[in-house]
Amino acid sequence: MTGMDEHRKQRLQRVGYGVGGGLVIGTAVWTLTGAAWWLGLFLVIGLLAGLFLAASAPDG
Repeated sequence: MTGMDEHRKQRLQRVGYGVGGGLVIGTAVWTLTGAAWWLGLFLVIGLLAGLFLAASAPDG
């Protein structure tokens, strides 16, 4: 894999970590509170966090 492909893969993984984390936390809060809107909220927060992590990843 070339350096550019590896960098793109790392950025996509960071977005995936954010979305996955938001999904896990949102599902846990939804289960504990019974309010499904928490899932959507944490998915959006996770997506934003993942995009931030991807954008702040060092070029390499």
